[in-house]
Amino acid sequence: LLPRLLELQRKAIQKHQQQLLASLNQACSALVPIFPVLRDVQPAHVLFHKREVAGFIDVGAMRFDSPMADLARLLCRWRFTEPAWYADGLEAYQSIRPFAENEPSVYAAYDYSARLLTGVQWLRWLVIEERKFANPALVNQHLRRVERDLELLL
Repeated sequence: LLPRLLELQRKAIQKHQQQLLASLNQACSALVPIFPVLRDVQPAHVLFHKREVAGFIDVGAMRFDSPMADLARLLCRWRFTEPAWYADGLEAYQSIRPFAENEPSVYAAYDYSARLLTGVQWLRWLVIEERKFANPALVNQHLRRVERDLELLL
């Protein structure tokens, strides 16, 4: 799977580099609210009590950024695993905190870059750093999701 991901990643970056750069440049110049954000938000890091968020774990990456960073990262992970949650999550977020003027383009840039570049991070961890993960089946699941994202982008 890793050689296939490397090839898909290379092709996807070549195909989308200009559009990605334009999207990120636009996001970088957009004035948006800044808050403390987790920067590694994912379903496994959100604790629920019934239907309410009760807390977060693994907050070591927390920094100040646009809340669009966390929203895009979280919803990107749900795009394939729980497609209905993606739309519901976006709607639920906006029902509590509607997007500010420039946030839709910033959200789009974060979402696009996450879909395009997540494979780079996984390849770095697995090939360059030779990281070992406790749950190889979960890693394989993540890699298959990255593969699907890249195939769709191509």
